[in-house]
Amino acid sequence: MNNELKYKGVKIQTNAEYTPEYLDEILSRYKMVCNIDEGKFVYGRGHRKTVAQRYYEKLCKYRDKLSENIQIGVADEYIAVVDVNHFRSDMNCFEPLMEKFKSIYGFYPKQNHR
Repeated sequence: MNNELKYKGVKIQTNAEYTPEYLDEILSRYKMVCNIDEGKFVYGRGHRKTVAQRYYEKLCKYRDKLSENIQIGVADEYIAVVDVNHFRSDMNCFEPLMEKFKSIYGFYPKQNHR
């Protein structure tokens, strides 16, 4: 990507680790520098994507993967349910996790008071 951007005087810093927020920043700058209009993207057989579209979509895919939140529900020291969400907050994942638990076991887990 940096090879494509160097003629515009832009270089994207390479990091050992990335966050979804940092990739959002890169996407925003890349979109502005390359004049990307997502409405003009092509899809399907017989259409050739531009280099900019391919890079943009790849960055979006990486960002989305980093945004996934894996929730694990444990009951009596055993993994009872696992769910993957795109929510960044655990609070937004709780309800879908409990619904998945109910769909598997037919009831909601009971709260233990110790």
